[in-house]
Amino acid sequence: MSLGIAELESKFMGETAKNIQAAFEQARDTGALLFFDEADTLLGKRLSSVTQGVDNEVNAMRSTLLIELERFEGIVVFATNFAKNYDEAFRSRIGYHIEFSLPDLEARRRLWDRFLVSGIPLKEGRETLLDCVSSRSEGLSGREIRTCMRLALPKAFLAAERDSEDPLLHSDHLLAAIDEVLASHEQVATSNKSNKAHSAQETARAKALLGIQ
Repeated sequence: MSLGIAELESKFMGETAKNIQAAFEQARDTGALLFFDEADTLLGKRLSSVTQGVDNEVNAMRSTLLIELERFEGIVVFATNFAKNYDEAFRSRIGYHIEFSLPDLEARRRLWDRFLVSGIPLKEGRETLLDCVSSRSEGLSGREIRTCMRLALPKAFLAAERDSEDPLLHSDHLLAAIDEVLASHEQVATSNKSNKAHSAQETARAKALLGIQ
């Protein structure tokens, strides 16, 4: 059973915890493996300072998940990009922590080979194209490589329509898509640096107002 926060979360108080209980009950009845995708919200630290109803709801959700994990005798898999933000109570209940690093050159080549299905007409030789895009896509995950394909294919069709030619996918389309995805990495990194700098400035200003050295 594959579940994400969208399937579990409810706008009604108490319903999210009930949805978690129901998921475990269904897995128990059917013998299914439970897979929680993008589980960052579920596995985060419980809130110590509760000021509003939504905080209570978050704590109830996480406490319910802890209880169900203790009771469940089957297999549960969590996928998260922020393992360091686990609540320690979850860390001790999860038997194995497996890190998946970004694909190396060989792995990227296999991914490109998989996504470049045989029905796609190519301008260059397949092996030459695979060598080119595998080398250029360092730092991309498998999902981002698939995104590159989704960005590149429309470019090939639009170019063919513009030039009144049969559509052919070639390296320029794929390299442009790779650059587009890599550029998004830089934008995120720049945004994070800007936010940190802004926070530091706000902290310094607050200290100055309070007379703190």
